[in-house]
Amino acid sequence: MPVSVVVKLNKPRRGTFKPNYGAMREIEKAVESSPQLRKEIARTFQVANRRMQNIEHAGLISPAVVAANKGDINRFTKFSMKGSWESLKEEYARALSFLSDETSTASGARQYKKALQGMLNLNNEPELFEQVYSNMANNITSIVANEQANFTYQSIMDVIKSETQNAARSIESRVAEYEREIQDNIRKSAESFFENLAAGNVLM
Repeated sequence: MPVSVVVKLNKPRRGTFKPNYGAMREIEKAVESSPQLRKEIARTFQVANRRMQNIEHAGLISPAVVAANKGDINRFTKFSMKGSWESLKEEYARALSFLSDETSTASGARQYKKALQGMLNLNNEPELFEQVYSNMANNITSIVANEQANFTYQSIMDVIKSETQNAARSIESRVAEYEREIQDNIRKSAESFFENLAAGNVLM
């Protein structure tokens, strides 16, 4: 999912500042606190929260949910607008990383479930797979975090845990990339402002 930052800044009077680092940072701060960007972040969080709730209510295992690291939050709002810009930026990047993965939807998580069943060669033993899967779906966050987990169907659970953990790590690795992209786009907005100022244009 590409990250876009759309802002509207009024053109300052000529001579009010020089395009130096301090001025650039002030413009970046204006972008970071702009209502347009905050509105877009809130919309992204709303979509992510709804998807996560759907997956949890369906009793599905999702690497995207595990990677989001929100298993200890027992409420609808998993992604929140609270906190400083740095924490909000990380939260925004985490939400974007979550939404970019196929298992962030209930249908995607169901496809992942089918893939696990096939990987375990349990297509002819649906009852066994369902029993193990359901047990894990109810405890997936603690299971992934606990390397010493001990269950009746340990061998099957180990495969599911390992596959989910590996997939979650891959998703988690993208968070830093999204953070950099968000900040880069903010910087580009500030640079564009100065370019328009130098050209005598109003940035719309």
